[in-house]
Amino acid sequence: MRRMAGAGLLGMILSAGVSLADTIHLKDGRSLEVEGWRYQGDQVVFEIAGGSVTIPRSLVERIEASPPPAARAGASALANPPPASPDALPGAAPPLQRPVAGTRRETPPLPPAAASGSLSDDEMRETLEILKRDLREQPRRREADAREIARGLSVLADSAAGRRDLSTAGSLYREALTYDPRCLPALLGLSGNYLKEGKDLYARAQIQEGLVSHPKDPSLHDLLGTVYYREENLPDAISEWETSLSLRSDPRVAARLEKARRELAVSRDFEGTEAPHFTLRYEGGGLSGPDIGASIRDYLEEKHRDLSERFQFAPPGPIVTILYPSREFHEMTRLPASVSGLFDGKIRIPIGGVKVLNPEIRAVLVHELTHAFVSGKTAGNCPRWLQEGLAQMLEGRSLPASEERGLARDLAASEGRSWYDTFTYASALSFTRYLSERFGFSALVEALDGMREGLTAEEALRGTTREDFADLQKGWMDDLLKKFSERS
Repeated sequence: MRRMAGAGLLGMILSAGVSLADTIHLKDGRSLEVEGWRYQGDQVVFEIAGGSVTIPRSLVERIEASPPPAARAGASALANPPPASPDALPGAAPPLQRPVAGTRRETPPLPPAAASGSLSDDEMRETLEILKRDLREQPRRREADAREIARGLSVLADSAAGRRDLSTAGSLYREALTYDPRCLPALLGLSGNYLKEGKDLYARAQIQEGLVSHPKDPSLHDLLGTVYYREENLPDAISEWETSLSLRSDPRVAARLEKARRELAVSRDFEGTEAPHFTLRYEGGGLSGPDIGASIRDYLEEKHRDLSERFQFAPPGPIVTILYPSREFHEMTRLPASVSGLFDGKIRIPIGGVKVLNPEIRAVLVHELTHAFVSGKTAGNCPRWLQEGLAQMLEGRSLPASEERGLARDLAASEGRSWYDTFTYASALSFTRYLSERFGFSALVEALDGMREGLTAEEALRGTTREDFADLQKGWMDDLLKKFSERS
């Protein structure tokens, strides 16, 4: 059952289409009809078909009673709403049930994020303004109002985070915690927001602060496990995920735990070395040449400088890079033998029997490092076709004439059907290179910035190229078909 708060929801209430009895006249001149109402301390609680609404009594001018319609006889069924949805956000309080007339209860909190689908962002902001004004004018309700404001700000922050507007979301979560430092939705939301931004140290501090107030919250333990995993502290990550699962069953946490256990079993005896921008781990004595580890470390640092300049961005923390023997790599990742590298938050490379840092290994390192940069720059909001296109382009891969000819033939036969939902590496590289050559690499970098702010790739590219995505695709296809016809 959704629960609403605030006189600003007048439009929703009047459009509910229910049998109404009494009229509440507000001091700002508006009136609303309700099924029933009661005073509750300094609050007025009134009821509509969608739930109960609570507003400060100070906003009410007068209440005009009228005989209740016969239709109210069926309203008692609303006192037994269905159970809360299992899809509620981790840590969010369950939706409050509609109170039975005549009962006493404390000022109800704002609806949790999962139960507030009926409230637009503008309506929530209006409700928050009412609560903030009430907080200033009614000191005796300061604590209750502050809790409600924190919950409401968390709802708005969740909405911004859903749009991938991480900057706005972070500001709203932090504001919520100024009203209620124990607000669990804000603690969870801000911690997750920091992780999306790559600010792992901030996330860990926020999570540990949250665990002081909520030591048995499974979501906080899950998030702390993620921080430890990113820091390559596998034993503590495993411990936190085990704790999380002991408090609540979650298949996603179970999958992370299983992967971490598998990874620990493979890399338990690995050695490590630190560099300014990397944490490098490899099998002790397993590298084929005595200096290959140092060569890889130095090469990664060199390419880190190059990519930082090209992308106008650098990942905020050290990038974990793990060099595996080939068999262990495929055992851990469960990828086919044809895969020569992986970035899943960490760079993973099967080093095999390599004795020196050859061009093939250099290309793989740059490819996976590019994924780390693009993922960090967009906060994970970059489609895979563009990820793979940029990674191939920066590793220096070129398309053989036979591949390009085959790609042109496939596009000609596609009859305008979308290619990027089931793209090939060749199509991703060709289209990305076309965009870079026509508009400049800086246009792609600017588009990545837009994706970080929540834009889709299509929207971000339209903003930097001033062309619709469909026109960009058509231009690329026409260009490729022209080259193909000329070569024919």
